[in-house]
Amino acid sequence: MGSTVDRWSHYSKGNKMISRIETFRLDHGRLPDTLEEIGMGDPDLDIFYKKIRDDQYEVWFGVSLDISEVYDSRTRKWEEHY
Repeated sequence: MGSTVDRWSHYSKGNKMISRIETFRLDHGRLPDTLEEIGMGDPDLDIFYKKIRDDQYEVWFGVSLDISEVYDSRTRKWEEHY
């Protein structure tokens, strides 16, 4: 999964998820508790969402066994985590 093509595909899916999360936040005044609330509840989805607090969340995908790309809603940036 570490190829450039896969990574860009995952960024694209992740950014779509982030857009839906932010739209949900604007429409409902809160973050979604689950991906089902934003219409992305596919169990085979390889992009993940975690609500950290009422005003913070992370979206991430695996790049390799020990490396993930993580989007932090506080910084609004993707970062590689080991």
